[in-house]
Amino acid sequence: MCNDYRLTASIDDIEQAFEEAGIQLRTNATNLQPRNNIRIGENAPVVLPLAQPNQAILTPMRWGWRSSTGRTVFNVRSEGFPQQPKPTFLGASQGRCLIPANGFYEFTAPSGESAKTPKVKNKWLFTLSARALELLHKRYGGDDGGVFCIAGAWRAVKKDQLAGRLETLPALDQTHLSATGVVKAFSMVTVEPGPDVKPYHKRQIALVGRGQWQNWLNGNLAPQQLRPLPAGTLDVTPVQNANA
Repeated sequence: MCNDYRLTASIDDIEQAFEEAGIQLRTNATNLQPRNNIRIGENAPVVLPLAQPNQAILTPMRWGWRSSTGRTVFNVRSEGFPQQPKPTFLGASQGRCLIPANGFYEFTAPSGESAKTPKVKNKWLFTLSARALELLHKRYGGDDGGVFCIAGAWRAVKKDQLAGRLETLPALDQTHLSATGVVKAFSMVTVEPGPDVKPYHKRQIALVGRGQWQNWLNGNLAPQQLRPLPAGTLDVTPVQNANA
């Protein structure tokens, strides 16, 4: 399951990718800085649908919330959402989102060590392959920094349910929290691993094809229709320092 990802693309890159997908993107995520690591409990830009057709907004949100049992929810299985609601999804305010990225990480234990408690983990970066980028550019044109989108789910939670530190909330959410007592947090949807990820993990985050971004946001793409990408879609690169 993914607990670390990368977004080094600019707002312009993200806006261009959504424009190519036929979606007009507004933004509340000002001063977006390149980040090689975005981890659970940190704030990150996500895309939410707007009421107007083919319009969405890029806004900061906290990654992860705590369930009623105290477990931090940062990944959710496509097989159980939303047709088979679980306690972590109970609540009146919840929905779908897209999480822009241009890389994500998986970790493996070194040979001969326990997969559960290795002293040092191997870290692997997954990005769109040159072939996948070429196909994107042929279909949509432009150069958008290799942006892809991860299927996400969000819910409104109280401050004591947030993963991470309250004081690091964006100013936008601090104001909303003080006024309503709740704020939005997101989680990533996972599927069975595709051939590029399977050697490294038993699950993978669901990458939504650009032509399906609007369908995911508006509910026309069922979670059970999410599929891993074909072999050769992702390149994998070892990260020399697993803490980097």
